[in-house]
Amino acid sequence: MNYKQLTENEQYQIDALNKAGHSQKEISELLARSASTISRELCRNRGLRGYRLMRMHSPTRPGRMVKNMIEELGITVTDAAAHLKVTRQTLNHLINHENSRVSPEMALRLEAVFGSTADNWLRMQAAYDAARIRRREAEITKGLHRLQPA
Repeated sequence: MNYKQLTENEQYQIDALNKAGHSQKEISELLARSASTISRELCRNRGLRGYRLMRMHSPTRPGRMVKNMIEELGITVTDAAAHLKVTRQTLNHLINHENSRVSPEMALRLEAVFGSTADNWLRMQAAYDAARIRRREAEITKGLHRLQPA
């Protein structure tokens, strides 16, 4: 089974069903999706007034996405590591440590085992890194000035 992101249509359905008072479990059954997928979508896009359809959020750390996929597949980290042909420690570090990164080699392994493309895994890592460093932009760029042609 490959991980599949929610479609725009599914997000609209989640919005409508949530507003109609359906529980997360009911929504997941109606959409034939994992309850944890629905829960993450509702939590990730929750504003002060409840669920906000397609609200922008910080990119998810790729390691966290791998952890969610492992949970949805109902396998252990040890089993997933065996499928990826890496040590359990390597996979555990990727999914549980904030500073871990998806390398090009790991991206190829993730592509083969979980789907998506290696390019996409690397783009997700780059987007996460960029969002994370932007939080420190003022501190990093303080005192720096753009060079101008002479």
